[in-house]
Amino acid sequence: MLQIKEYSLGTLDVELNNEIQDIDNQIKSDLQKISKIKYISSFFNELEQVIDLKSDFSFIKSSRKQVEQLKQIDTAISITNLKPFNNNFKQLATYLKTRRKYKKCTLNDILEFIFGYHLENRTQILKRVLHKIDLQNCVYCLAQYTTSYGIDQQKIYVKGNLDHIYPKSLNALVSLSINNLVPVCGHCNQRKLNADLSKFNFNPFDSNIIPIFKFEDVLEINKGQVNFKNLTDLKIEKINSTLEKRLELTSLYKEYKSPIENLLERYKKFNSSSYKAHIQKLLEKGISADLEYFISETPFTEENLQNMPLHKFKSDFYKELEGYKKSDKIKFS
Repeated sequence: MLQIKEYSLGTLDVELNNEIQDIDNQIKSDLQKISKIKYISSFFNELEQVIDLKSDFSFIKSSRKQVEQLKQIDTAISITNLKPFNNNFKQLATYLKTRRKYKKCTLNDILEFIFGYHLENRTQILKRVLHKIDLQNCVYCLAQYTTSYGIDQQKIYVKGNLDHIYPKSLNALVSLSINNLVPVCGHCNQRKLNADLSKFNFNPFDSNIIPIFKFEDVLEINKGQVNFKNLTDLKIEKINSTLEKRLELTSLYKEYKSPIENLLERYKKFNSSSYKAHIQKLLEKGISADLEYFISETPFTEENLQNMPLHKFKSDFYKELEGYKKSDKIKFS
């Protein structure tokens, strides 16, 4: 629900860059092996308008503009004769049979094999690149951790999911492109699973819609005292309609009762006269205090929104409480 920037891949270390180059070179070599098959010549005519297979072009490090160009190329050509492909790739037949695509497949199925997102050594490369970028929060719901990384015997494991913005099943040319991959939580990945573009056309690189959480009906305010009621009536404004319809984000956020209850109790405590007196003593000693950070733990900035779940959710709640305090709707002893 927040626009993310195109990944900067210019600062990757030499070793990682070399490994990426090796994969790209293998892919381009494999594509050249089938480039003379006549009935798929239209595909290569389109591809040549975007890249030169003999150049240093990188499928993995493709820019967003290049990803957009690649995904427009038609890869849905029906394959009527697998013999020339099988002659070039020993494991292709096994791969297609495993996926029940051997008797009826398209060029895209063969491209999925060539690009090899299913191969561990290639997905490990993607995980290592995304480890450098270090987004830790689901880009769709902003509510859950998704990419905490663990290293075991030089392999990187992602506790979460990587999601293809543009599905590899529609165009495998972007199946390894970092700028077509985003970290997502299990909730969103499961609900988005296999959604066609007519039902899920949300691209976090393009969207700048930031949700606004409203808690007025979640609270009870009586004679200056504020208490938590329930999250049943939580409202979210400016929510992306595509995300809401497919991922049901409002119902997801209504599960986060505990963070709101805890924040309300902290807010009451830290606005009490005894606490204010304590803070004043600290200030007199030269110790500064950022109350918003100390109370809410999550002051909202675009920089930190992707680093911890529920940042915006809790920050909006804190700011709403501040508004009630300034208008004297709530009071503290």
